[in-house]
Amino acid sequence: KLESYGEDDVELAQRELGPLSKSLGEKWLIQHKNKDTRLLHGCCLAYIFKVYAPDTPYDDDTQAEVIKLFVKLMRGFESASMTPDNLSFTVYYKLLETLSEVSVFSTIPELHDHRDELLPLLVKACYDIAGSMTHPSAAKVVEHVTNILCNVMEETENFSVEV
Repeated sequence: KLESYGEDDVELAQRELGPLSKSLGEKWLIQHKNKDTRLLHGCCLAYIFKVYAPDTPYDDDTQAEVIKLFVKLMRGFESASMTPDNLSFTVYYKLLETLSEVSVFSTIPELHDHRDELLPLLVKACYDIAGSMTHPSAAKVVEHVTNILCNVMEETENFSVEV
């Protein structure tokens, strides 16, 4: 249902998704122990961010936890078995594509209490992912990772952080 909302339905979508987005922001769910649950939950959160963009429905602490989850999920591409033949590849790729398109990580500079932790975490993950990709379809993954980094760097002009 999350994908069915169009750009013209933003206010309606935000009203209807309010209770769902609040539930999806629960810490126990963000930090769920099952990796498949975290992956599907991350996909739902990415769509929530898409609907609410450029804002988010979460306070800074919750948003920081969600960003940490996204980074952790992105690191799934570092696995040697994460190739297009892997059944999870399509889900991970769709998540990465959404994170890139929505510029989810460009909100990091606004998270004053968390940006010094989140930015280096993201940059390291992106470099690690790009360096570990060896299969033929890696170019598209690296393209999205690069786009994520470029979007974040455009937003970080006004502050200094060790990367």
